[in-house]
Amino acid sequence: MVADEVEEPVRTEFRLLHDRQNYGMPLPDALKSLAVRVPLLDARFFATAVLTQRESGGNLSEVLDGLSKLIRERFKLKRQVRTLSAHGRITGWVLAALPIALAGLMFVISPEHIGLLFTDPLGVRMIVAAGVLQVIGFIAMQRIVNIEI
Repeated sequence: MVADEVEEPVRTEFRLLHDRQNYGMPLPDALKSLAVRVPLLDARFFATAVLTQRESGGNLSEVLDGLSKLIRERFKLKRQVRTLSAHGRITGWVLAALPIALAGLMFVISPEHIGLLFTDPLGVRMIVAAGVLQVIGFIAMQRIVNIEI
């Protein structure tokens, strides 16, 4: 049913699962290969839930219903984390763009003051050091706000 009613790429994966099982591959092996092929935690949850239910018995629809609730909650949590970390992400971009914008503004307002940075050897070293520190700071901020769930 999933192979007929669901959109790609899930359709292809479940069709392959069905075909492998129909052509003689044991269902546990077919489910394990699905979990390996699809690099999502949810696919591993699905394979584990079906295999556990198959071995221990019980109502498969209840197991899949619980799994669907779990997956929905994970997506909801991901959206909440993304929303709460949006301030940190935009702050990182603003702080990365601020020195470049200020340098451009200084070129327009007072080119002789900022020109000294490019003509003096100490100024060039300061610009290089500031650029390196800026990149390191931007990468650190991105890692801080990039929360994996």
